[in-house]
Amino acid sequence: RALRPVAAALLNGGSAGCVLRSGPGEGRSTALRALSQLLADADDRLRVVTLRWPPNAKTTPELRSVLDGRLRGEQGVLLVDDVQYADEASAAELARLGANPRPALAGMVLTSPSGVVLPGALDMFPSVELAGLDDDQLRVVLGPRATVAPDPVVRQIRTLCRRNPLVLGEVAALLTPDQLSGRAPLPPRPPLGPESRRVLARSVPALPRPTRDLLLHLALADGDLTLALSASGAGLDALSPAEHAGLVQVHAGRCRWNPPLLCDAVLQRTATADLVRASRALESAGRDTAGTLRRALLAVTTAVGPASPDLHDAVVTLAAAGRLAEAYEAAVAAIPRAPEAALRARFRTSSAELAWLGGYPDHAMDLLTRREPDEPEDESAHVLRWAVDGTRTEWPEFVAAVVEEPSLAARLTGTALVAGWDTVPPGQLAELALGLRRLERRTPAAGAAGVTALARVATGCSQLSAEEQDALQALAWWVQPADALHPKFWPPPLLPIFLGAEVRYERQFSSLLATPFARSAAISRSILLEKRAYLRWATGRWSEALHDALAGAELARRAGQPALRERLQQAAALVHASRGDEPGCVQARGPDLAWLAELSAGKPDAALDGLAELHRGLPPSPHDLVLRRLSTVDLVTAAVRCQRADLVASVVTEFETWVEAGAAPWARMDLARCRAMLAGADAGRWYEQALGLAAEVGRPAATARTQLEYGAWLRRGKHKREARVQLRAAEVAFTALGATEWARRAEAGLRATGEAAPHVVGDGTLTAQERRIAELAAQGLNNKQIAGELALSHRTVGYHLHKVFTKMRITSRAQLARTLDALP
Repeated sequence: RALRPVAAALLNGGSAGCVLRSGPGEGRSTALRALSQLLADADDRLRVVTLRWPPNAKTTPELRSVLDGRLRGEQGVLLVDDVQYADEASAAELARLGANPRPALAGMVLTSPSGVVLPGALDMFPSVELAGLDDDQLRVVLGPRATVAPDPVVRQIRTLCRRNPLVLGEVAALLTPDQLSGRAPLPPRPPLGPESRRVLARSVPALPRPTRDLLLHLALADGDLTLALSASGAGLDALSPAEHAGLVQVHAGRCRWNPPLLCDAVLQRTATADLVRASRALESAGRDTAGTLRRALLAVTTAVGPASPDLHDAVVTLAAAGRLAEAYEAAVAAIPRAPEAALRARFRTSSAELAWLGGYPDHAMDLLTRREPDEPEDESAHVLRWAVDGTRTEWPEFVAAVVEEPSLAARLTGTALVAGWDTVPPGQLAELALGLRRLERRTPAAGAAGVTALARVATGCSQLSAEEQDALQALAWWVQPADALHPKFWPPPLLPIFLGAEVRYERQFSSLLATPFARSAAISRSILLEKRAYLRWATGRWSEALHDALAGAELARRAGQPALRERLQQAAALVHASRGDEPGCVQARGPDLAWLAELSAGKPDAALDGLAELHRGLPPSPHDLVLRRLSTVDLVTAAVRCQRADLVASVVTEFETWVEAGAAPWARMDLARCRAMLAGADAGRWYEQALGLAAEVGRPAATARTQLEYGAWLRRGKHKREARVQLRAAEVAFTALGATEWARRAEAGLRATGEAAPHVVGDGTLTAQERRIAELAAQGLNNKQIAGELALSHRTVGYHLHKVFTKMRITSRAQLARTLDALP
């Protein structure tokens, strides 16, 4: 569309031309070719002369001579690509031609990247900005094969091709139907068609041989100039012709390609023998400094001949470094080249695992299904099938079958146990764990202590020795570097909370989330986010927990893992339920946590029904056993509020026996709270005992609820001053957590003690912005949410809220609504 008025002006002879501008790789060269065709179609007598700067002519007279030779006395148009590289003299000549076109020259069109300052002489030419392709135009460029591609895949292809229209026009024909439909991963580099390779690298063949050789080494060395010079044996002067041609630019020891896809064109037009030779030279030159990753990249880039176990090691290295696309491509390409069936099966399973981790479960299953008759299906393939089912639908009952595998390795143990955590009775799962004695040989980090710890936690033990804690945590993600490819699910999200080990596990999961592997593997990242969400919920970082849960749910949705998404929504529901947000709990699909939402919202009778059902009969699985232990204090709270303490006597007795046999500090705190709620006049000492454990437990919500209960008990006993201390602390803590319902309950208790209502300083005048911020805060929004609503920084919101609190003489958000109502 942008070219039509340009072509019309040139054809009518009423324009000296213009400068076409666009972002990197957004089609300036393609636009010139399209303009040339447009002009030729409109007037076949018009000659079009196209030059890519720098042209063969080096001086102004030569430029005139070239132009005269091309036009041959006929009417013509001059098109100049990449004019930003023109020297001052040539720019002046172009400007002169534009200002005083000869009879044979109808005008000219130049191209330059957006934002680049051209020589001053070219200021006379107006700029025409080329807009990037929108989705509809992109589909037209991609051609009819792209009709099956969903919008996200189309956008991924656009990014892969750096928005280059020429490459986009050829790439769809080179992708598989599964890649176009989004069932299989796209390649890490765009496959270039013959025209793309020719156009992108059209200046390369004319370069001296040492320069071409240096460019190949630069492409393989990812732009590292020092390493490329060392490997190629060339001097720095060998780069000059490429710089003069505008193909590369050097910045801080690294080379940038122009256009960016030139690097891919150089690699894809080079003969295999030359790739191998250059890669060996790079490996030799960079062995001491380049590191394992570069050698892995070289290994997969130049892999020819039979595939070897060393190539699989390179695949693992790339995966661990977050280069999943390259690792997947290498593993898939190696399958037919593996000389032995066992190695072929290994590459097939690894490629399927990488496809699944990248968010392509259907393709992963297809790869496993296409296994050749002579390929053995090892335990990794078994577990991958179960893992895909577990994240798409639900965990199948496969624990016993896995444990019977004689070659079961430690990396598979967590997956097997998580699958049984929700489905197998505690005693049976403990027996299965004890049957894993082979772990002592496979994983010394776990050893006998790990086996014992597995069996103990499966039957409901929360107090482990330091050795057992370390051994159990060694199974929490991966032990060996090679495990980066394999599915890992241990521990179940509630288990670290049950063990009272939230801090150490969150530290581990946060560290893993920061790795390149987790950043690139959608499934691994979503699993880690689910685990960390629960830990942050337990330690009172509810907004962060909600963010983790929602981010993980979105990743799982994009990856086509509905069961995993459902579990992450359950984690989000936990935060809503804890805050007393019943609509939010339902929206996050948390019916199993309805009792917690009802208790938080002040509906103990409804909560009692759900809790009583949870605690009825023998626990069907370790998950249910853990959930019972963690919710015992909630059951007692609901029963006492409903004046049905008789319903929980046996539950508390059983809980007391379990705690006194050895339990984590949180359980001792919960037991003290249970005793306090049932003790009547003697409750004070139990509340003091519970609060004495609060710092060790480190769970702000549990501490605030204890203070609320203690404050209410003190108020009923007419100890109003002491009650205010506890209730005020509870209100502050609940407000910080965003638990609005709980904070209002604490505030109501404070009012019942006779604490004066907050009053306004002076006339209580707030600025319009302060008032709006205060109103949003009173509705329960946190600072970041308010900042997003008003397009402010969260620091600015905090500053204004501090001023509001000072003016109104209040100390918490829970007091805002009542105080705002008192304002004029």
